[in-house]
Amino acid sequence: MTADFGIWSLVPPLVVVLLAILTKRSMEPLVLGCVVGYLMIDYRQFPDNILQSLIKTMQDESLVWVILVCGMYGALIHLMIQSGGALAFGNYMLRYIKTRRNSLLAAWVMGIIIFIDDYLNALVVGATMRKITDHFKVPRELLAYVVNSTSAPVCVLIPLPPGRFILAN
Repeated sequence: MTADFGIWSLVPPLVVVLLAILTKRSMEPLVLGCVVGYLMIDYRQFPDNILQSLIKTMQDESLVWVILVCGMYGALIHLMIQSGGALAFGNYMLRYIKTRRNSLLAAWVMGIIIFIDDYLNALVVGATMRKITDHFKVPRELLAYVVNSTSAPVCVLIPLPPGRFILAN
């Protein structure tokens, strides 16, 4: 039987939101929010209950697939940024983009062109267009809106399952 925490069930998400705002990071607040939640559920079994949940999660093939895909996409984007590819692309595009409106239009077009996967779309477009939109002082929230409004919808309209060809027997 599960316990009903009522209003106290809002504590872990509040911890995550407050720490994310204070630290301007995402991973550490999420981990700490999970720790707070597991401590609330049963503090006497704390290290064991979180480890059992991690083991159960990593045994689910579809969840492991999502974790690996996101990790590999993140690593690919990080390599692109560290190698200077995103900077070079931004400098190249600044030759043709002269206004704030065109920078957002370019982000939108790029979001439509890259339709392999919604995660890859959001990461690539966000990382490459950040320099251009920062140049024109476009708020990052506006860029995030444009990126998010094109990533998933385009991938739904053009169904191309990533990696399914590799995993097929």
